[in-house]
Amino acid sequence: MKALIFAAGKGKRIKELAGDLPKCLLEIALGKTIIENLLDVLLLNNIKEVVIVVGYNGQKIMSKLGNQYKNMKITYIWNKNFETTNSSYSFYITKDYIKEGCLHFNADNVMHPKIIEILINDPHKDAFMYDNITPACDEDGKVRINNKGIMLEVSKKLDNKYYWIIGSGKLSAEGVKKTVKIIEKDMKKWKKVNIPIVLCEKDIDVYVVSTKALPFGEVDTPEDLKKAREEIYPRIKEYMENKIFY
Repeated sequence: MKALIFAAGKGKRIKELAGDLPKCLLEIALGKTIIENLLDVLLLNNIKEVVIVVGYNGQKIMSKLGNQYKNMKITYIWNKNFETTNSSYSFYITKDYIKEGCLHFNADNVMHPKIIEILINDPHKDAFMYDNITPACDEDGKVRINNKGIMLEVSKKLDNKYYWIIGSGKLSAEGVKKTVKIIEKDMKKWKKVNIPIVLCEKDIDVYVVSTKALPFGEVDTPEDLKKAREEIYPRIKEYMENKIFY
């Protein structure tokens, strides 16, 4: 299975640190950028091919990574409308590259390798990761699910009693096909929202899968980057070097 990575956004909330860099090129350790860590984590899970959607200063990402990262093949897709669209549109423009299904991630994700292992091994073909252990806060996207574990709604506006959706998932070939159809029915509506919101539509059943509170972060702000550097990445690095299970 190949992975799809959304890296087109501008990262306005962290621009004071990123300058003209896409935020995924910020370092979480000396010589290790956010997106390089994500690729390392994917490689550890035997993912050898990725499609990266670039937009804001995307040439900097392409220059940094090239067409191959270690033994991983990289294909780039340009989202020229990155300033007026969101990840659902980035997903849509890759439809011809992910027909067989894909894993999908935001490029600013800093996650423990076992989160991806859990996602890959989950029996549901269409699934999204959530943290049903760590309490959510106002800035987190939360997910409302039914008694079968199917996503019904994703929003920051949901009460904090709902669980944190972390922006990483997988779709089968049929799931990709259904999602593309949903977006095509009303492109004006869907192109401006994040992909998890589209996946709550009634035409597709997407199940939630627990991260088991393994280390995870999404870098949107300077505070997020500090946490990724000081708390999250050290645990990931330790696991990758020593195979310590949490």
